[in-house]
Amino acid sequence: MPQEVVIHRSTEMQDGLVFVLENPTDRTHAFAANGLFEEIMGARGEVTRKPLRVNVTSDDVVRIEISTAQFERLTDEAVEEFPFFCPLHTGDAHLGGTIRVVP
Repeated sequence: MPQEVVIHRSTEMQDGLVFVLENPTDRTHAFAANGLFEEIMGARGEVTRKPLRVNVTSDDVVRIEISTAQFERLTDEAVEEFPFFCPLHTGDAHLGGTIRVVP
């Protein structure tokens, strides 16, 4: 797991934002990022957003659509940071990291 992830709004969010979470370990982990939201498409095409917290079972790969709505109103110079971590294993050696969204 990286300590920091940098996402550039000007290039990497043009067609939406997708996280691909891979768990190569032998136990289930969760991925949570305070302040980011998962975007879910309903049966009738309606979009709902919920706080980003996804369980990833052992040897699984999960694809998550991330809402970019909150970034549309930012100024061109704004930088935002979002801590990420595994809420299932908060006492483990790896404490998580930061997702930094830059212009």
